[in-house]
Amino acid sequence: IDGPTRAVMARADADLAGGTPVAVRSGRFWFNDWAAEWLPALTSLRGATTLQGREWLPGWDESVGRVEALQRCPSTRCVEAWMREARVDYLIDTTGQRLDLEVIHAEGDVTLYRIDVASHLGRSGITRIGATTAAGITAGAMSRGWRLAVPG
Repeated sequence: IDGPTRAVMARADADLAGGTPVAVRSGRFWFNDWAAEWLPALTSLRGATTLQGREWLPGWDESVGRVEALQRCPSTRCVEAWMREARVDYLIDTTGQRLDLEVIHAEGDVTLYRIDVASHLGRSGITRIGATTAAGITAGAMSRGWRLAVPG
């Protein structure tokens, strides 16, 4: 993994809560996407596009299809739609393509972006709580960092 990619990963690790899902867009196939593969090993973050080690889990083909769809995204609009669908707020992009998204940090051709997915999901009564533990969260919802918003 090159220096700029390691530097952006380190910045993401320093700025984001442990376990935060981060997607990697490299334009590569999953089996040679070194940035996605090494993200969980080099940081405390969860690789939303890391497929290595998941080959034997149910839903494998669908997972590969989702990750390949992001890698083929030609535009900001496509990337943003993918991230909203995947409910992932952060993206490390190593393609060198500049996206019209909020830049958190950049090193050379590698950029950490943020999208506020929760602002769109909040309309349906779901809010992002990150790694925070709260009473009443189901194990499945908590593993994804979501909880039902209770009007108050």
